[in-house]
Amino acid sequence: MRKSNDNNAAPNYFVASMRTYQLDPASAEVLANNARQIEMVLFLFSIIKGIGNAIQKVGNGIATWIQANNTSRELNAMPDYILDDIGISRHQIDAVATGKLVRELSKPALAEVQPVKAVADENNVDTPIAA
Repeated sequence: MRKSNDNNAAPNYFVASMRTYQLDPASAEVLANNARQIEMVLFLFSIIKGIGNAIQKVGNGIATWIQANNTSRELNAMPDYILDDIGISRHQIDAVATGKLVRELSKPALAEVQPVKAVADENNVDTPIAA
């Protein structure tokens, strides 16, 4: 908008650009003041948005820490045989709770299915009994 960062700058820039529209200097000064106010409001909105994003990041970090703390507490309360069933040992609990230890899920192997021959009645060979 402005070519100068000075908030007290004279509205000469706006006066020169508004001459094509035949505005008087008082109107150009009002437009310059309005432009400075709009620029200030946009600047304040960007600061408020940045503060909101920072607060949101801090809140997400606290929520993640609380969730990891709860998971660690619950896993530490379990006996060793249950931890073995889950597939972790006691010294891996903190890594599991913080998400640093991730196990790959194994897919079950598909069983090979052999076709079954139909059993036929000895008296009538053309009619199968079971498939």
